[in-house]
Amino acid sequence: MIDIKDKVDCCGCGACVSKCPMQCITLNEDEEGFLYPSVSIEECIDCSICNNVCPMISPKEKIKPTNIFAIKNSNESIRLNSSSGGFFTYMAEKTIKDNGIVFGAKFDENWDVIHSYTDCLEGLDEFRRSKYVQSKICETYLQAEIFLKQGRKVLFTGTPCQIAGLKFALKKNYDNLLTIDFICHGVPSPKVWRKYLNEVIAGNKEQKTVSQTKHRIRSTIQRINFRSKQTGWKKYSLSLTLQPNSEGKVIHICSNFKQNTFMKGFLSNIYLRPACYDCKFKSFTSGSNITMADFWGVENYYPDFDDDKGTSLIFLNNIKPELVFHNDNIKKISVSMEHALNGNKAIISSPSSPQYRKLFFKKINKSHKPLSNLLVATFRDRVEMKIERVINRIIGEK
Repeated sequence: MIDIKDKVDCCGCGACVSKCPMQCITLNEDEEGFLYPSVSIEECIDCSICNNVCPMISPKEKIKPTNIFAIKNSNESIRLNSSSGGFFTYMAEKTIKDNGIVFGAKFDENWDVIHSYTDCLEGLDEFRRSKYVQSKICETYLQAEIFLKQGRKVLFTGTPCQIAGLKFALKKNYDNLLTIDFICHGVPSPKVWRKYLNEVIAGNKEQKTVSQTKHRIRSTIQRINFRSKQTGWKKYSLSLTLQPNSEGKVIHICSNFKQNTFMKGFLSNIYLRPACYDCKFKSFTSGSNITMADFWGVENYYPDFDDDKGTSLIFLNNIKPELVFHNDNIKKISVSMEHALNGNKAIISSPSSPQYRKLFFKKINKSHKPLSNLLVATFRDRVEMKIERVINRIIGEK
């Protein structure tokens, strides 16, 4: 039986839920907004399948990339509507044109992030662009397995832990499966994301009921882009497009990532999942065929290749270049690991956990203050933390 004693030991991939033969495991949201497995002891037959497919428990093989490339999609419109260089769309289009299925993260009707799939080119746009919230994997591991057994080609994209979860859930290799993960800074709390959206839309008014809040978010927002390139790729912005008001005016809310409240908290590591602070899937251990990232620092090494419209960094882990690149829809140059690492320390390093993270979640669950206020570690907060540490030390010495 899966038993999470310490939350750092669960990445929320959902492999245990998808493979439980009794379907007695559910993912429930904790006080921080993250999903953790809960087992119905009365229904559990203690078969240990959940433990066997858990990527946090099972040993992982480190893969050394065979090739590294800087990539730009030749279609400028696709690149503009992508987080970086448009590599995902390039691979997804190839898969669908070959009668395949593409899995990825998208927004649902309430602007929560979920995993889903599409088998048509028109459905790809929902999967483009980064979503800085942990997605619910839903039934996608099982759905992917069904398509694979039917002989359909499957492209599955996700965080490194989600790809590892898929691999352990499948328990076998499929020649018709291609997996792509990305260099992950960590996954923020969906609960904090919902609070941010509600504040933006409701003008920081006091929360109403959950159903009213969801309805307001669903009916007000038209589009969200965590990585808008209106001000350039390197100075990206989080933008929200709201539904037309009574006068027919469409409202755009856009703020640079350095000023945006949600992004500041995310990049400061304040509300990441506990497992992210000691990520078990760094250094290419997820088992993915391809790893992608933004090529931060490309202007320092390959200035002629950089135009501030987005450049992808691609690591081919266990797949040959000729199986990836087939046509002229992509521009690429070879890159050294040294240059790749310099701008992407998250390849090998986990984010550090701020001392006031615990206090932040304590406050967010008890206070109706705006998110921006809660992110500020005031003098009083620091004193409170010091007192708590002293008390804990005294208790520990007894």
